Amino acid sequence: MKLIVYLLILSISFSPHSTYSMQHALSDRNMQMLCYVAAGCTALLYITYHYKDSVVDWWYRLKDNESIKKNDSSRDKKKDNLTPNNLTPKILTPEALEIMVKGYKQRKENKNSTLKTTQLDKACEKNNEEEVKKLLSDATIDVNANCYLSNDGWTVLHTACYKNNQNIINLLLDHPNINVSIHEERDITPLYYACLHNNREVAQRLLVHKTMVLDNNLPLRIACEKGHLELVKLLLQHNINNCMKINDLVGWNQKHNPLIQACSCLEDCINSEKAYTIFAEEIANNKAKAGHSHFFGGMRRKHFFPNNSENYCLRDLPQATDPLQKAQEQIKMLKEQRTIFFEIIKELLKDPFISFKQIGNRSTVFHYAVVDHEVLQLFFEKNKALTQENQCSINAMNSNNKTPLYSAVQAGNLQSIKYLLDRGANITIQPNSEKTSFEIACYNVCQEEDLIKRKPLENIVIFLLPHVQYDADQLSKGAQELIDVSTENDYTLLELLLKRGADPNRGGDQNNWTGHTNMFKAARSEMLFLLNLFINNYNGNIAQKNYLGYTVFYAAFMESTIKHPDDIDYLKTLDENQKKTFMQQELTAVVEWPSPNRIFFTRHWNCACNRDVEEHYIQRFNDFVATCIEYGNINVHEKIVDNRYTLLEKAYERLPFYNPQDKLSCYNEAIVHALIKHYPVDSLNNAQQKTDSAIARAYDKNPQKYYLLPTEEQKITKEVVMATYYTDEV
Repeated sequence: MKLIVYLLILSISFSPHSTYSMQHALSDRNMQMLCYVAAGCTALLYITYHYKDSVVDWWYRLKDNESIKKNDSSRDKKKDNLTPNNLTPKILTPEALEIMVKGYKQRKENKNSTLKTTQLDKACEKNNEEEVKKLLSDATIDVNANCYLSNDGWTVLHTACYKNNQNIINLLLDHPNINVSIHEERDITPLYYACLHNNREVAQRLLVHKTMVLDNNLPLRIACEKGHLELVKLLLQHNINNCMKINDLVGWNQKHNPLIQACSCLEDCINSEKAYTIFAEEIANNKAKAGHSHFFGGMRRKHFFPNNSENYCLRDLPQATDPLQKAQEQIKMLKEQRTIFFEIIKELLKDPFISFKQIGNRSTVFHYAVVDHEVLQLFFEKNKALTQENQCSINAMNSNNKTPLYSAVQAGNLQSIKYLLDRGANITIQPNSEKTSFEIACYNVCQEEDLIKRKPLENIVIFLLPHVQYDADQLSKGAQELIDVSTENDYTLLELLLKRGADPNRGGDQNNWTGHTNMFKAARSEMLFLLNLFINNYNGNIAQKNYLGYTVFYAAFMESTIKHPDDIDYLKTLDENQKKTFMQQELTAVVEWPSPNRIFFTRHWNCACNRDVEEHYIQRFNDFVATCIEYGNINVHEKIVDNRYTLLEKAYERLPFYNPQDKLSCYNEAIVHALIKHYPVDSLNNAQQKTDSAIARAYDKNPQKYYLLPTEEQKITKEVVMATYYTDEV
């Protein structure tokens, strides 16, 4: 309090009334008010920060007391009106007086009882056993009343079970009026907290209490989530006539029922064990970077262990004194937890009321069980024993249209994949905007960098091949995933897909601007050996276009996959006329491009913001035009575009369609300059063409320098050249 007083004195001393100089400096009334407000806010912030708990406590007490006073005052008004002046002889009968006295006593008792309940809750929260005994000895206390901090059904027994104080819980349960089945607003009962803390003794007492009504599965679900096997067994013994509604989604978080919760925890355990195992291997081999595995670095922090605070998650391991030892401890604990969750699942399956029926479009038990072949087999056998109404389809799709087979492929579990396919799982179902099961298998292969760990993933792809061998679309998309891991010395798996029917001219979405086919991907990935393989053996089309208009050959040249046309085996087999025709088609495609600003960047069109990349592509484009003209021995004056235009005429025809103020529009002019260098100056018809020719030749060695100039400087350059050399024509 001394600090508060000092702070107030200091604030007031700076107010406008404290000194004469301050009065003159702050004569404005608004400034005076500002000083008062600042002083008050400073004091309020200090009090709130240091005494917030006391303030909150005082506020709730005041609120509850006011509500009690309000109720009492509303009733007392009638009593106050019963004065000698307005009472009639009829009211002053002995019976009426007796009722009045009884009502007054009841109101007084209720008020005292509420205050005592508040005190009892505080004592439970602070684990003050002596105070609890003292308050419970009062016969007038209501042990089932709402606590003063809430009005949602939270009782003192909720508080005691939440605090997990065994002695206080026993004191409350010994009270003759205690009700153990009161629900707070989230449907949570004291039994839920007993299961949360794995307090079997309290759970036993609650379950056999005379007021126990077991009407939801929240206690069972939290016991499954935390891996409390003995509590799960105990609760299932009391599931008489399915009173817990074991298959329903209840409570504030309707994500899982108990069985799905146990399956989800088992899945987390298995995945976490894999993560820690990989991490331990990387530490042992000095490969771990930034303290975590490259593949599992983004996995979530939460793990379902009894004592979460004492366990290290994957991201915390690097901060441990001995990360390898902690990882090994974690692996050991996860194996133990895995066994516990498996036993919990087996106990749940023994319940006669268990059902596998899919709830809405949520994931089924099969979606989670695929991480462990033994669990999957157990579920499948149980599913057959259930009635048709309670069974689940092996091809059931969740909200993302993912099937259990898809989940098994994602998990990389070959045993589960075989088991599902042998029992009729459908491999052709495609999730929403995602890869099919076969594609995800190929994707997993390309994501694994370690050659030894990649082998089991390759075996999954090989196993799935007979199931998709007549589906060219899936095979082609799968082949596209494998391009990334193919090398000149090892592309066996990719060629296996090609032999089964994968098409180099297909792949992803044909309408994608990148031209997302296997041919385009090989061209952009600098994989010349794959381009020749596709063209020579599997009918790959080197002249294939995407919707932007550029071809595979152009993409390969721009990305330096090929340095010269003869790098493509197919082109070396053409005669002179065929070469000329091919190169004419390539140049025609250039001048007919709908969006030159995107054409220059065959991999990422928005890399125009990168000056170095931009310069590279502009220089490479000039080389491309020169190579086509030279290799095809093309006569640039020949009308080869629709048999009506020369290449230059078609390029000039497109210039008016672009805004000269637009930075990216300069690429259309770059096409003109790349072509006009190959026309003799005498053959040019007007000043504009001659000006463009002079600029193109001046920047012949570094054409990108001109296009990277600001628009205004480009305009001035043109005017200077035109005024210097072609004044007469202008």
